[in-house]
Amino acid sequence: DWLHDHNFRAEYERCVTIDGKVIAPDFYLPDFDLFIEHLGLLDLSEDYRKDWAWKKELYEKHSIKYEIITETDINDLDRVLSIKLRKYQK
Repeated sequence: DWLHDHNFRAEYERCVTIDGKVIAPDFYLPDFDLFIEHLGLLDLSEDYRKDWAWKKELYEKHSIKYEIITETDINDLDRVLSIKLRKYQK
């Protein structure tokens, strides 16, 4: 797993409750208080897109930090995650 290989402490599908709803972001990075969501089915499913829109709104309403990874990003994960996570590192 990329996060582990690059020494990021991460929790996989850690359940959290927000506004009384339990959600399980793909990854939680406790050192940065950051969620990472892999939107692997975004282009394939209308229900998935609706679920993501709802979750994104929830994150933004509560000022929750998050980053997304798309299927396209998977092909260049080293570059993409390095750039996305650099802004959270001190």
